[in-house]
Formats: sequence, structure tokens, C-alpha cells
Amino acid sequence: MRKTTNKSGIDRCVWLLAQYGVRDWVFSPGSRNAPMAIAVRALDEARIEVIVDERSAGFTALGMAMSSRRPVVLCCTSGSAAANYLPAVVEAFYASIPLIVLTADRPEHRIDQFEGQTIRQRDLYGSHVLYSAQIDEKPSSESEFSGLDRMVFEAYHSALSGGPVHLNVPLSEPLYGTQERPEIRPVSIIRSAVRNALEPAAALECARALYSSKKVLWIVGSFPKRSERLSALLERVLLQPSFYLLSESLSNLDRPLGCPNIDRIVLTLSPEEREALRPDLVISLGGELVSRKLKLWLRETAEWDYWQLGTPLPGRVSLADPMERLSRAIPVDAELFLEQMLEYAPKEPSAVSSSYSALWSRACESRAKKSEDFLKTAEWSDLKVHHRLISSLPPETHLFEGNSSPIRYVQLCAPRHDLHHLANRGVSGIEGTTSTALGYARKVLEPVVLISGDLAFFYDSNAFWQANLPKNLKIALINNGGGGIFRIIDGPSGSGWLEEHFEWSNARSAELLCSMFSVAYFRANSEAELNSALPEWLNSEGPSVLEVFTPTLRNPEVLEAYFETLRHG
Repeated sequence: MRKTTNKSGIDRCVWLLAQYGVRDWVFSPGSRNAPMAIAVRALDEARIEVIVDERSAGFTALGMAMSSRRPVVLCCTSGSAAANYLPAVVEAFYASIPLIVLTADRPEHRIDQFEGQTIRQRDLYGSHVLYSAQIDEKPSSESEFSGLDRMVFEAYHSALSGGPVHLNVPLSEPLYGTQERPEIRPVSIIRSAVRNALEPAAALECARALYSSKKVLWIVGSFPKRSERLSALLERVLLQPSFYLLSESLSNLDRPLGCPNIDRIVLTLSPEEREALRPDLVISLGGELVSRKLKLWLRETAEWDYWQLGTPLPGRVSLADPMERLSRAIPVDAELFLEQMLEYAPKEPSAVSSSYSALWSRACESRAKKSEDFLKTAEWSDLKVHHRLISSLPPETHLFEGNSSPIRYVQLCAPRHDLHHLANRGVSGIEGTTSTALGYARKVLEPVVLISGDLAFFYDSNAFWQANLPKNLKIALINNGGGGIFRIIDGPSGSGWLEEHFEWSNARSAELLCSMFSVAYFRANSEAELNSALPEWLNSEGPSVLEVFTPTLRNPEVLEAYFETLRHG
């Protein structure tokens, strides 16, 4: 038998999580969490990563869970170590990513007694976890062990439903005691899987409203995985000429459906087009949208109904209401809903407002042609670089889109339905971007390419402070002098304090940082240099960084010229 910790509550907790299916454990070094480390090392099947920086460790675990969609355990010592997990926890909460945060703590009677690395850890993450409990290190009765079993069951399945959970463990010294693993009683609680569909009467009511509407706009938000079934169902639904679909790269649709470049069209609509394309009914499925302009346009547009469909977050009866117009909440799986609606589809396409889809198609095709023509001759800029990068990636690449500027530029590029698109869009912050992509790359065999801005890259430079960086990770670092997003959104440029307070000017290069961490480095200052560096970077052995320098002041001017071309030709 293997040696495990002599703290029976910890051993039982770790063993149960492994029995439920946890395989990935991310530890941050420390002493107080030694019993957890000893218990995990006694498991037959455990993949363990040890990462010094807790903030980076949190996002690395998040990336691993993003890929597997299975709970990953994140374990640290007490005090500020646990507090450093918070950014990853809130991202996991809003992105519905399964994390189990297992924090070691001092005994409760030592809290607030000037004990080193001791804070108020119980319920540390507040309302940003789906479940929180305190584990007894040494249950003393059958009843207490049953209570422990229940807590671990709740924690695991709450995380599996989509989000983070927190198990806090006050631990007394000594911490390093071991014993032979005793005979452990089997898991006593099994949870059956269910899928909810609309009741027949509700399905009929939805179908009547749907097929009698003259202008139906379908909006597909983010989906973490490509689903051939979802795309096929949408393709059949969209045969109705009164239906049209808008989507973005993070929708991960595996075929061209409707318009995949929302901002390219919404930001350039004429007043006449806005009126002609105004919907009667908007149906939204999937997660968050990148396009703020679409939300604003729809909020300003009068007289339309809004349906939101999909499985809600645990504890919620419906999904969010980003358009501020929610009229019908449909808390069922999107694929099941589409299947049910197809059962009621007219045998022949309805003649009602049959020009709606055609109107959208013409507007979208017009912008696509103008975009293609502009990009052929566009000068060196962020816009040009993103276009060139996206078009160069090999099929089946997992593309991680950094927040702020990169993800917005990607939405303007020609769509690549053969790529897997990813991003941290739960909170949409720049912290942890590289760590998340790194964790994700650990769980897939295909190439993973991160497009990052310079501030996000340097902010998360401790991501490279890990052993055995994944060889399939490539990073395209767009160095535009820092904070380029604040030159292309409304407000900061006219504030008078753009450079001092918003964009944070950056004159650094990543070359020395890459050298310090033994990461291959490439650079480009022009289109010719980029074309030369791209194949070397993509085909290089091991993790590598391609740093592309673009002109800080010209980038927003090129982007504005691009939109002017789409508006007026």
C-alpha cells in the first residue's frame, strides 16, 4: 500500500475527487498544503503540475479545464497565496469553467492572531464560486465522514456543471505525517445525467411565434468547442428566408452561416439599412459577444422581442440579458431547442418578408468585398498584421485571442472555420492570458497560437516561469507601444490624459525576457520581415514568440480609414 497523509479528512477528500474523475492537479508550492500534496502523490492516476506564481497557476489550471471541460484542482498554501487565485476564480465563474480550489488554512483559533500567512479564508471568494465548504482535517465519527462525502460530492458536481468551487481546509501541525492508506469505503453517491427540453405546449407556442415573425435575427455567441451538430441544425433552420444569423469567431461554427463579422457590418450600416434590417425577433444562443456595437444598436432599436436560450448558470433561471430586452427565457440546450423547432418548420419556406435574409446577405457580401480590397493594399498596421497572421495559420490550429485589441481585430479578418477559437471572455481582462493559453496547450496535441498585446504579455510574464513549457505553444506578440485599445474606442483619446492614465506607453521588447526563459524569439518590423519570419516561427521546435512591432499613432488612423471604406467604398 502507498503512504498517504495521516490527516484522514484530506486523504478521503482527495481520494473521492479522484474517484469522481479528477486527473489534473495544479499545486502552488508551500508548506501548509503538504498533506494535500502527499495524498495526491499516493494516487494511481494523477497528472501534477507545480507552478510557483499563484496567479499564473490559477490561469494555467483554467486553461487546462477550458480544454478538457473537466474539473481541475488548484491547490495552494494559506494566506495571500489563496488570494492570488481570485482573478482566475472570477474568470472561471463568468466563463463557466470547472475549477476546484483547494486551499490550506491555519486552524480557526489562529485567525487574526498575528500568525504568518493567515487571513480570513472561509468563503474567501464570496459570490464568485458555485459552492463553498470547510473540510475537517480529521473527522472523528461515521457521521462526520458522511458529511465530508456530501461536501466533496457537492463540490465536484457543482464544478462539473460549469464554474469554480472552493474547499477550505484548516490544518494543524505537524503537516508531514504519513500512514498506510487504510481501506476506504466506496463512493456512495452517484449523480445521473439529465437533459431538459421544452414541454410540448411550450415548444408549440415558441414555434408559432418564431415562424410567424417577419424578421428573425439569430445571434450566436461564444461556444467553447466546435459542434458539427449545432452548425448542421442552424443550417437547416436558416432555410427560412425570414431568418438571418450573425456570429463571431468565438462561435466556433464549422461552416459559413450568415455573417461572421458583426462589427464589420454593424459599424457601417447606413440609416436606410438600419431600418430595413431592424428585426422583429432576436434569438440569442451561446455565451458573450465581443461586439459592443451590436448590443448598442439593438438597444436603440425599437419594437422587437428578445429570446435568450441555453442552459443557465447554476442557481439562475435564465441567461443574461445583454440587450436589455429579454422577453422570453428558454433555459434548455440550444441543440435540443433547434431540433424541436425544426419539427414545426413549414414544409415550404414562408413567403412572409422573404427578402430579410437576402437584405442581410447583400449588406454582408458588400462589406466582405470592400474589406478584401482594402486589406490588399493596407499599410503596415495592427489591422494588416492580424489579417496576415490569421490567414497564415495551419488548419485545426487552436487560436487563443487575447483581450483588448487582438480579439477585436480578429473579428474583422476573413473567417477561418477550420480553426478552434478561444479567449478569456468571462471577465475579459488581460491578466493571465498567456498562462491560460499555456495551460490549454498542455491538454491538446494540435498547435496552439496566442495573439497577445504587449501589455497583456508583459503583465503575465511569469507564465514562462514553469517547468516543461508545452512545445505546441506559439505566441504572436503585437507590440504597438502599449494600450492600443484606448486609441480605437470612444472616450480616452478626448480625455486629455490618454498617455498618462489609459494606454500606458511601452517601449520594451520581449527579446531579453525570452532569452531568460530559453524561449525561441523572432521579430518583425515590416510586412516583408513578417512574411519571412512567419514560416520559421510556425515551424520552430518548442514554444516560441514572434514579436511584431506596429506604429502606435498610425494604427487607429488605418482602422478608421478601413471603416470609412466599408461605409462609402
